[in-house]
Amino acid sequence: MQIIVRPIDSIRPYGNNPRKNDNAARVVAKSIEKFGFKQPIVIDNNDEIVAGETRWKAAKLLGRTEVPCVLADDLTPEEVRAYRLADNKVAEYSEWDESKLEVEIAALAGEIDMAELFGFCSENSQFALPGMESHIDSFFESGVQTKPKGEAPEAPPVDDADMLPHYSITIPDADHEVAKLVTDILKGRGVEFEMEEL
Repeated sequence: MQIIVRPIDSIRPYGNNPRKNDNAARVVAKSIEKFGFKQPIVIDNNDEIVAGETRWKAAKLLGRTEVPCVLADDLTPEEVRAYRLADNKVAEYSEWDESKLEVEIAALAGEIDMAELFGFCSENSQFALPGMESHIDSFFESGVQTKPKGEAPEAPPVDDADMLPHYSITIPDADHEVAKLVTDILKGRGVEFEMEEL
């Protein structure tokens, strides 16, 4: 396998990629920033991305001007299309071995903050908060208004109180650490909220 370095703007993503990866790109950017670009982007003979669009977007976010690539010039157009789908699908068939994962997370304690960088919870590693910040972003984009810390929110007119949108976030198998991570995100954004046990 020969790795070639290409200008980032000389390659382009596949226009009909069915995988939505904008949120993942932010997390991958953290990985590249921390560990370097260790997985090349696979491209075809037309400089179109076959596998690695998330890494390409992450590199864009980091302001990279060049990216390592591998040319898949041995695949037919049909095989390129199939490989692109397979590359996105296969990860769905894997799962975590919780006991081993806990050992790995514990071994990194004090060295690399896996919760801060990648959303792993040290006490409940199964719920890793993938994309939690982006989910909260979607609430803001749909109309949630935030206030800077220390500034009281404006009280709505009484007649409009029942018209205000209500939002909730459900945390699967949540423990206290997971709840703390979520509340820390909200507090950091100056959001007024109340916690209620179900």
